[in-house]
Amino acid sequence: MILGYFQTEGAFQRPYVDLILQFPVADNRQLEVSFLIDTGADRTLLSPAEGARLRQQLGIDILSLPFGPPIGGVGGETQTKMIDSTLDIGGQSISTTLSLVEPPPGQFPTMPSLLGRDKFYQLALFMEYRTDRLLLLDESETEPISIGAM
Repeated sequence: MILGYFQTEGAFQRPYVDLILQFPVADNRQLEVSFLIDTGADRTLLSPAEGARLRQQLGIDILSLPFGPPIGGVGGETQTKMIDSTLDIGGQSISTTLSLVEPPPGQFPTMPSLLGRDKFYQLALFMEYRTDRLLLLDESETEPISIGAM
């Protein structure tokens, strides 16, 4: 089980979870990343700020990574790079290829890394704002839970 948290940003409480990532291209060195849980995002994304950390802390040459599919949003379309990694989610390792958002030339947008639906398929997400509880459970932890027939 992973315990998440709610962070106040302006007038809103947003759900976050901190995960450890390992990168084969950097001899499996690790980086802790704070992800905004985004149930509307199709895929998990690493922010441009995390790309800078990958370069500075792990020595990963971001420019040499292969291009991925672009992402679209309110600000238009932005190119991505792809990087292989392993997510450690509560002791469960998930090998995955993540998209790294490239900042537009001359800009460095402030955006969080997003944990999208592509990772929720393997997990159960429980968010309860009244008590500030946010839980990510793996398959073995959800088996004993019975919600009942509706």
